[in-house]
Amino acid sequence: MNVTGGAALPAPAAAQAAHTPATGLRRPAPATGLRRPAVRNPDPARPRPRPGFESAVPAPKENLATRLLHDSFLKETLQQPQESLDFFDSEVQRRKAMESAGQPYRFAPLITCLHNMQRLTRHILADRQFSQPLSAEDRAGFRVLEDRIGQLLALQAPYKATVRLALMMSCMQEIVTARHLMPILCARFPSFPVRLRETGLFDSHSFCTAAKEGKEPERTRAEDASLAMVLSCSWGGINPGSQDEKSQLFAGHRSPVVLEQLLDDHSLFLHPSFETLTPGDFCRFGHMAVYPLGMMTACAVNADGTMMSPLRFFLHDLNHASTSHASLHSDSDRPLGNACRRLQFRQRVLDRLPAALARYRLDRALE
Repeated sequence: MNVTGGAALPAPAAAQAAHTPATGLRRPAPATGLRRPAVRNPDPARPRPRPGFESAVPAPKENLATRLLHDSFLKETLQQPQESLDFFDSEVQRRKAMESAGQPYRFAPLITCLHNMQRLTRHILADRQFSQPLSAEDRAGFRVLEDRIGQLLALQAPYKATVRLALMMSCMQEIVTARHLMPILCARFPSFPVRLRETGLFDSHSFCTAAKEGKEPERTRAEDASLAMVLSCSWGGINPGSQDEKSQLFAGHRSPVVLEQLLDDHSLFLHPSFETLTPGDFCRFGHMAVYPLGMMTACAVNADGTMMSPLRFFLHDLNHASTSHASLHSDSDRPLGNACRRLQFRQRVLDRLPAALARYRLDRALE
C-alpha cells in the first residue's frame, strides 16, 4: 500500500502515551520537540523489491509475459460504468437465447485468452520455458493441447469449452513445471521439503484418482504424474469418449464440480486470463459478477503470501468465485444487492474523493 508521508508527525503528548498491555504502566513521554521519522511514499515508478521466497522460485528460461495480448475486457471494458452494465446485460440475454436454441454460447472476450494460451503452448514447445528440453512424451502432449486451442479459436471461443480447456492446460502446466522445478529447488535448498513445501511457500498439486474396489484412492504428486493422465480425461467433451476428470484427477476435490455449477449459472461469467490485476482493478470491475481465473506464464506467483503453482493459482481463484456473493444478489433491493447499486457505491468511494484529500493518495487505502 502506498501511503504518502512527507510531513513529519509530532510526537504524542505525555497524556496520550499508550499503556503497555502486560503491566498497564504508562510509557515515558518522548522528549519535547522530538519527531517520529517521516514515512515517505516509495517511487511508484520503481518496481518494488520481491520478497525473498519469490526469488527462491526460478523464473522461466525466457519471459513470455511481455509478449502476451492485453486483456482489455478486464482492464478497460468492465471498468467503464455504463459500458460494463450494458455489456453484461446484453451477453446474459444473448447466452440465454443461444442455449435455448441448442447452440453453444460463444464469449468473445475469451478469444484473447485462447490466443495467449496458444502463445504459451508454442513457447513451451520451442523449449523456451524451462532450462531443460521437453521429453518426447510431453512434447506430444502439448501438441495435442495446441490442436485443441486451435479448434476453439476456429469456433470463436465457445464459453464452457474454453474455460474447461483453461483448467486442462493448468493441469498440464502443473505437471511439467513441477517436474522441471523440483530438482532445481531441491539442489538449491537441501531442506526444501521443510523450508518451502511444508511451510506453504511453494507446493505443487496432488492429483487423486478414485478408489477401485477394495483399494484406497491413489494420490500422485504433480512431478510424478504424466500428461497422459490429463489427456485421457473428457473435459466436458473436448476429448470425447474419455475418462471423467472428476474421478481420474480430482477425486474427493470439489473444484471440478464447482466449476460446472458456475458454468451453468447464467447470472455470472468465469473469465480465465493471464492479465496481471491490481486491487484497484478488482475494485473497479467488482460490481459485475465476472470472476477472473488466473493463468500464468511464470513457474509460480505470489498470491495471498504463498507461492502458487499454475494449477493451485487457477483453483485458488475458482474458490474465490464460488464463495463470492455478488452473483447471488444480481437483482435485489439490498444496499449492494445488484450491479447498479455496487457501481454507485464504488463511484462514491473511489471516484468522488474530495480535492482537499487528493494529496494523501487515499485511493490505495480505500481499495
